[in-house]
Amino acid sequence: MNRNAALLLLPAALLAAAALSPAFQDAEPAPAAAPAAPEEIRIVVLPPQRTPHWDTVVVDHDLPERLLVVPQGQRFVLTDLLVTTHDYFRDQAASADDRLWLEGVSGARRSVVFDALSGELDLPLHWETGVAFGPGDEVWFSYKFAGDGKSDWLRRLHYSGYFEAAGAE
Repeated sequence: MNRNAALLLLPAALLAAAALSPAFQDAEPAPAAAPAAPEEIRIVVLPPQRTPHWDTVVVDHDLPERLLVVPQGQRFVLTDLLVTTHDYFRDQAASADDRLWLEGVSGARRSVVFDALSGELDLPLHWETGVAFGPGDEVWFSYKFAGDGKSDWLRRLHYSGYFEAAGAE
């Protein structure tokens, strides 16, 4: 119960005595508090915003497949690539002599990331820093089975990476 509520309950004769009581007298005012220090301002530099991207595509024997086109103002950083047998074609075994290539195309310029035999690559591929493709670049992949009579064979390609602003470090 607060002080005012207690005073309302006292009979009038006791009010005068209560007013003199130290329990109901105001205490000495507290000394003024020291002014608060100004709030510290911290500048936090955030890392570049990254938007994850992954996809799975079916790649035909010896037909280049465009994986994506990098939007203007962005770059795409490829971090992982995995080639597997297609679910419906389990009998189409991979060979160490199968050829894989990955390249970036920007206008008339073609940049080969790799062009190698499957047996020369440590699959699945993973890059710690990634392979970067700039704004407007197209990312292409091709798989060519070794041997004859495989023109209708397929592979499944899984890849992942992220988009970020083109000027990001």
